[in-house]
Amino acid sequence: MDVHEYHPGVQRRTTGGPLLEFTLAMPIPAPRQRVWTAWTHPESLADWFWPTRFNTVAELDLRPDGRYRISGPGGGIAVAGVYRDVDRPDRLAFTWCWDGEAQETFVTVRLHPLATGTEVSVCHRGFVEESDRANHVDGWEACLDRLREDVRRDPLWD
Repeated sequence: MDVHEYHPGVQRRTTGGPLLEFTLAMPIPAPRQRVWTAWTHPESLADWFWPTRFNTVAELDLRPDGRYRISGPGGGIAVAGVYRDVDRPDRLAFTWCWDGEAQETFVTVRLHPLATGTEVSVCHRGFVEESDRANHVDGWEACLDRLREDVRRDPLWD
């Protein structure tokens, strides 16, 4: 099964070694500022991060060393971490840790302007197990799909 069959426009790159990582890139048909807003405003992030049925709540303290928490149904699923770099509108870098788990990983999101919108690149690194890395690849692909659809539905929100 080819990932591009289900996620057109997604470019994938993975690496192995002591810790595993991957990078996904997807063109989003929106200006970089709109995409930045989608990542950095709690209401906008909650609209696309997880499926709508999750009733997602996002809490963001958008500054280096600021904390974030994104939770799903009744708080039953959540991820949290600390922003390490906030470079508007180019880059976000943050730690990533699921509630109840000890393993912390690291995410870097880069926004590159394109003639037709913005390329969103997500690099997620620090996985010990291949199964965890693979699950996160699937999760981020679905997130980026929802982000693309969210900006199509509401292109002028800012």
